Amino acid sequence: MGSIPGKNDEWITPHFYGPAGTGKSTAVKEWSKKIAAKLGKEWIDYDTLTPRKVREILSIRDKYFVFADLRTTSILPEDLQGLPNRNEDMAYFVPLDLAKLLSEGAGVLVLDEFSDESRPNMQAALKKLVRERRLGGTALSPQVFIVAISNSIKHSLNAHRLPIPLKDRFVVFDVRTPTVDEWAKWMNEKYADDWDKRTLAYLSWKPSDISADVEEEVREDEYLPPATPRGWSYVAHMLKHVKDEKLAEALIRGKLGQAGERFIAFLKVTPPTFDEIA
Repeated sequence: MGSIPGKNDEWITPHFYGPAGTGKSTAVKEWSKKIAAKLGKEWIDYDTLTPRKVREILSIRDKYFVFADLRTTSILPEDLQGLPNRNEDMAYFVPLDLAKLLSEGAGVLVLDEFSDESRPNMQAALKKLVRERRLGGTALSPQVFIVAISNSIKHSLNAHRLPIPLKDRFVVFDVRTPTVDEWAKWMNEKYADDWDKRTLAYLSWKPSDISADVEEEVREDEYLPPATPRGWSYVAHMLKHVKDEKLAEALIRGKLGQAGERFIAFLKVTPPTFDEIA
């Protein structure tokens, strides 16, 4: 996975589509950490960096694997170009710190919420980034992967169909919702025993609720969220720590919507486990 050179040195960029909350962004981040470990480099998140830390990394760039997640809807084309400057009779753009960090060494550049971006000038800037692998005038390192992530149109009112020339730059992968067993395995790997297994009992009984009410057209209560694997992860972890029943139920409803109501009813009729009694 990642931007890889194909025939005629054309770079291939994966683009992951799927419902919100299915773990697309999390999977890419976790994959990047594995790549960093395999390369023997220290993984670091660009969003956590201070100017001082950026300078430190640039001084010993080969030590680090830089992970950068850009929300395309939250930036402007100018944010990719850099800052204008003048030197005698010439003008040029001073590269952004991100461009300098990704111009050498290894890393991953994630273009998140890609299909939510509808501004023509921003689409043009993203097309150039994907096609030419340049942030403004700065070329990305061959060791930097570009990955795009999008919510599918039927699951997001903000998603748009991409222009054909832009779609042609990607290899598209359809991300399905994980099964209950896959979700439980991930929860065990991430939280060990620090999550409430009653969520697993419920989802094993009603597996369709791991992803419920996710299509925009079926939403009857606009303010209620859908139930997603990400929402279930939050609830499973939360129930281990929130002991106030009313607060816990409010959080369940607020995170899982109608599926949360069904889960609350399930909790009221499910006998306590041995650990809860002890």
